[in-house]
Amino acid sequence: MDMQNARGHSPLDLTTEPETKAIILKATKTKACETCKSKFDFKNIRYYCESSRKFFCKNCSTTTWVYEHHEAEDKERPVCRSKAVAKIISDHERELAQAIETINPDDFEIVDKALRKCDGIDIDVKLRHQADILHLKLNHELKIKMFLMQNNHHDDYKEIRKDEKRINEMVEEAQGLDVDLDADLLMMVNEYCSRIITERNLRKQRDLFLDSITSWDDSKVSRLQNLTDIAV
Repeated sequence: MDMQNARGHSPLDLTTEPETKAIILKATKTKACETCKSKFDFKNIRYYCESSRKFFCKNCSTTTWVYEHHEAEDKERPVCRSKAVAKIISDHERELAQAIETINPDDFEIVDKALRKCDGIDIDVKLRHQADILHLKLNHELKIKMFLMQNNHHDDYKEIRKDEKRINEMVEEAQGLDVDLDADLLMMVNEYCSRIITERNLRKQRDLFLDSITSWDDSKVSRLQNLTDIAV
């Protein structure tokens, strides 16, 4: 860091980018490895950990190749990290991968918990992207399932149209985000909508019929019974 070229310029003198200049300044002030405390010199050079933003010696650091983005086919970018940081990242990646592989259709909390643990951790971009997609899918599916459970019965049939509209909006919202909703869940939604609309129509017809009754006779009683039987 203190070496100069033929014109007497140091790396710091030649640096114009503020972030790079800040790293060089920090390097010149760091005299020893963060882990083993060995002093830096001409032979024991500094290795910059991109994750912790600290300096380490060669023995306490490691360089790996990573994907630049989730669509990359090859690992093209070298990344230097301290061995301690590299282990933390590896442990989080393994836990997240296990959460994805062992996930059950209803276990949103497992992936959610594993992803939250990775906040601020520089894990593999492909793995994070895969987890994000699954997390989004499970989140939307959970919301839809909860809605179906909580709105299975309607005391007031006039609220049915609102719930039919809302559940369809939830499906459209997920599909608008390219979420691949489970086929069985979509079938449940269709069956739910069909059932509640049929229920609404029958209950509406029943109320209209009851309002129209001015006297009781066998034909009206029979018609009312038929409507009741269909609803059941």
